[in-house]
Amino acid sequence: QQMAGDASDPRDDVYSLGVVWWQLLNGNLALPAPTGKWMGRLEAKGMPAALVDLLASMVEHERGDRPADAAAVAERIEAILRPGPVPAVQPTREPKRPATRGWQVAAGVG
Repeated sequence: QQMAGDASDPRDDVYSLGVVWWQLLNGNLALPAPTGKWMGRLEAKGMPAALVDLLASMVEHERGDRPADAAAVAERIEAILRPGPVPAVQPTREPKRPATRGWQVAAGVG
C-alpha cells in the first residue's frame, strides 16, 4: 500500500508481522506471504485452526480485512490461548502435535 502512495497504517505492520510468522513457521526468512492451500497444510501439521485463521487475517491482501493493529492481534492470541471454553473456530478435539514446532514456541503452547 505504501508503495502505491497510500499513507502508512498499523495494518501494514500487521501484514509484515504475519509474513514473518509465516516465514518462522517454515524456517525460511526468504518466503513471501503465503498463497495456495497453505491453511490446510498448517492445520494438518497440528496448528490450531484459530491460530491459522488469525495468521490468514494478518496476511489478507486488502488492508481493511486485516486486524486493526498489533493490539488487536494480541487480543486474539490471548483469547485463543486463554484457559476456558474453546473458541468456536478451534477444533473440538486436541490435534496431534509433534514434540516441538516453531509455531508452538512462538505462540507459547506445547
